[in-house]
Amino acid sequence: MPGQYGLTASGPCSTAQNVDYRRKLYLSNPGNTENLISSLTQTDDGNTQRYNGLLLKATWRKGGLNLSGNYTWSHCTGPAMMASTVNIGNGNPHEAGQNAGPTDRRFDYGNCASTSTQDVRQLANVTAVYTTPKISGGNEFVKQLGSGWTLSTIYTIRSGAPLAIATGQDQALNGIYTSAGQLPSPQRPSQVLPNVAATDRGQSCSPAPCVDYLNRAAFAMPALGTYGNMAFGSVYGPGFWEWDQTASRQFRITEGQNLELRAEAFNVTNSVRLANPGLIFNSPATFGKITTSNSTTGSVSPTGSGGRIIQFALKFIF
Repeated sequence: MPGQYGLTASGPCSTAQNVDYRRKLYLSNPGNTENLISSLTQTDDGNTQRYNGLLLKATWRKGGLNLSGNYTWSHCTGPAMMASTVNIGNGNPHEAGQNAGPTDRRFDYGNCASTSTQDVRQLANVTAVYTTPKISGGNEFVKQLGSGWTLSTIYTIRSGAPLAIATGQDQALNGIYTSAGQLPSPQRPSQVLPNVAATDRGQSCSPAPCVDYLNRAAFAMPALGTYGNMAFGSVYGPGFWEWDQTASRQFRITEGQNLELRAEAFNVTNSVRLANPGLIFNSPATFGKITTSNSTTGSVSPTGSGGRIIQFALKFIF
């Protein structure tokens, strides 16, 4: 009714326009506009995350070949962690009296998604280093050019990371939500189908260029004033693989002088590395569609790879 919760006319008690009038501080003394504050943040260090992992490693050496590999199978679970302390009122974890759900820190408990690589379930690396043997006999130039090369290979493959899917609007009418897929994305849509993958996952879509990844029909906007049923970090993005290669050789000039020739290739196959899909449910043109590729090249990158990069180096050592 008019006069309550900042309302000037009869209608629903909760609207997007009267959020500040429904906050705990104002309701402690209704009518006192000095208590009309947009948001207050209370944080503590009481949460924990749990990580379990299995690491396997093997090495094999023979002659000029050194082959090694490792495999990690792991799982990280925990609450949504704060993304940053900038504008914290617009993207904060759940907390008493100022939260985006029940006063329960486990409301956002799920797969760890505080960073892009925190809950990568499977990760494997293979490295190989081979030194070519010395050529005996024949032309001296051929012997010098063909002997003593070091070939190094790195192959990396890993599964995708959890996605921060968000409604993109204040569907719960509490004034706290993220609109651009940032963590911790406190307001999430509901999942209405058991399988959220697009039926044509990995295929091109329109308007091009884009690649289908999530099925929008598998999600639904929660009823006004409620929260979605999706668990935090329950949907994963695309995986990643890459092959990098180097070749190097040192040529002796004098006793203490050497010339090193080096060639490096990152993403040898020049394969596309897809970025995560659109994560904002109220943006139907982009939700669930991958419209960009990752722009970082190299197996050391946690995000993915751009196009193939080939570089050469010539070093004089003395």
